[in-house]
Amino acid sequence: MIPTRTLKFWGFKEHPFADNILRDELLKLFIDREPELIDVEDALGHSRIVGVYGSLGVGKSSFLQKLRQELRSDGHSVAYVHLTADSEETLYRELLAELLVLLVRGDLKLKKGSGLKAREEVQRLYASVSQSRGANFGGKLLGIGGDLVENKTTQVSEHTETSARSVIRTIFDYLQSPLVMVFDDFEKLKYEAGGKTRDYF
Repeated sequence: MIPTRTLKFWGFKEHPFADNILRDELLKLFIDREPELIDVEDALGHSRIVGVYGSLGVGKSSFLQKLRQELRSDGHSVAYVHLTADSEETLYRELLAELLVLLVRGDLKLKKGSGLKAREEVQRLYASVSQSRGANFGGKLLGIGGDLVENKTTQVSEHTETSARSVIRTIFDYLQSPLVMVFDDFEKLKYEAGGKTRDYF
């Protein structure tokens, strides 16, 4: 990264937060972005899709973490997925992992009649990604506790992107309240594949 005048002025050779996302307790270091947070929250009130963009290291990911914190403190349910280059193959399972964690923790509630058993879906999903290349969200599932078996494919059918989409659809159909979904680094997904534009949502 080329040192800018501002970085040079403060004695930095490179951006100090380029590879560091502020989250949890470190978010108290996040200051002077209140107007932008208000703008995005207002935009979410009347638009289904809101984009946050900026150059590398400007603080987009930290901003989204702060936005999630603010929305949750206001009582909103927020699903947060930080995408990687490998998310092209596992996007829906990554989103499902986040939704299942929220359900198991009680941060997301469904209306009666969904028939969804969150802990069983956690096991199915974990079985499908524990051996998958690039699937780095298995730890998220382990974080909610329970006895997850790394490869239980003989007893539990594996999730695919198609089956994950089906479960996600069920969750969306039975949500008790609105859900905000945050996708960090969404540009890592290819919008065109084989000449066709992909429509993820």
